[in-house]
Amino acid sequence: MSAAPDSSMSANVFAISALRPATVARAGTTGAGATGPVEGATGPVEGATGPVEGATSPVEGATGMLAAAMTATAGAAGIVADATMGAGRPMPNAAHDLSPVRTAVMRVAFITHYADMLGANRSLLNLIDGLRAYGVESFVVTPDLGDFTKALAERGIAFRELAIQEWVSEPTAKRNRWQRLYLNLRVLPHLVSQLRKWRVQVVYSNSSVICAGQVAARLLRLPHIWHFREFGDLDYGMRLDWGKRFFNFLISKAQAQIAISNAIRDHLLQAQAKEKIHVIYNGIAPASEFDRLHLEAAQRDWGCQPFNFLVIGMFHPAKQQEEAIRAFAQVVKQVPAAQLLLAGPADNNYGKSCRDLVTTLGLSNRVTFLDYVADPFPVYLQAHTLLMCSKHEGMGRVTAEAMATCLPVIGRNSGATPELIQHEQTGLLYDGSINALVTCMTQLARNPAQARQLGMNGWEVARQKFTVETYSQQVFAVLESVCPVRAE
Repeated sequence: MSAAPDSSMSANVFAISALRPATVARAGTTGAGATGPVEGATGPVEGATGPVEGATSPVEGATGMLAAAMTATAGAAGIVADATMGAGRPMPNAAHDLSPVRTAVMRVAFITHYADMLGANRSLLNLIDGLRAYGVESFVVTPDLGDFTKALAERGIAFRELAIQEWVSEPTAKRNRWQRLYLNLRVLPHLVSQLRKWRVQVVYSNSSVICAGQVAARLLRLPHIWHFREFGDLDYGMRLDWGKRFFNFLISKAQAQIAISNAIRDHLLQAQAKEKIHVIYNGIAPASEFDRLHLEAAQRDWGCQPFNFLVIGMFHPAKQQEEAIRAFAQVVKQVPAAQLLLAGPADNNYGKSCRDLVTTLGLSNRVTFLDYVADPFPVYLQAHTLLMCSKHEGMGRVTAEAMATCLPVIGRNSGATPELIQHEQTGLLYDGSINALVTCMTQLARNPAQARQLGMNGWEVARQKFTVETYSQQVFAVLESVCPVRAE
């Protein structure tokens, strides 16, 4: 999934020390007696006193068994839990430390679930940038190398590649939950060791689809923050490996939970203690960038032809690009000068089906596939209206980005989209039917002055809600609540 760094980066930036031999504990050997313990550990995991102290329910008992297995595993050195590295090869021990350790108010380790520069990681990068102003030194654990780790390297952020597995599966994938658990058990000692080396004070999971951060934090007796950025089941059809009850139990152990919208909170965190829950919208750009984009957007020509509709995001059935294409096919019958721009990675079966649909509908000269764009803002500035057709959008980072460029948004009236768009004030909402979408698209294409005003109104709202400054200030307040900063 992720791209490897180019050769110059491999030679000059991603310097990794030589692999050290690792010894695997034989079956039946616990951490205390295994050879090759995690560096710095005085036992299996310092402070671990049992499965889960005071377990009073079957779920807590199951968690205790899991913690006991992980505690035992943490006492033994492991082998790389990544088939691409080759079975039987030892785990690299060096992290990608690219800058000297600085005096910091707080040291936080972020754990992410992929290495591409898509929504969750772009929002995490914005957060890391914003938290620097508060004296937060950030460290990152990622399962792979890619554009995200290149961005970390450019910022001098220390990171470590560890093959952490998700605790969910896609609907079409073979479940293999036991295999994922086994691989997580093997990688856990390295995660615990790395967090110790970094001397972090808070562990921070960047997605609901990974749980290793919670387990590692519990073993190290560190506070853990869990950031929920997706519905999981509603948007991507993900299946929980161990069921909803265990999911609720484990996330309840986090000291704080952050949801990126009220919709995410209401769906995922209903069973959680309300005092732990924080709704914080993603910050998508610094305030200065909002102001710059406002000036650039003022140059957008609303009287020109064609009128460009835009859909941006990875090609996935949850994003409903096919719905946008079918609606556009009806719009061009009424607004012949309209064009549709589709931006995002399309190298999958759904992307192919969208390309085939465009050909079938005779729209090849009116629909442009832009594929992945590293910097989306120039694309927003080319467009006249963004289409947000996703039925279950966790927040809609692209919606906020469009608003930052004074671009009106036509959004489906579901998920978190209505939290961002006020109908006929900052955009248009439709009921989910193609006919309703066609009506909204035609309305703005025929009334560019209205489209322009909606976009300007949207910018005002976005400038208040979605800056990196607001985002990082709110998250830092949560960090302080679980790890109070001592005055110097």
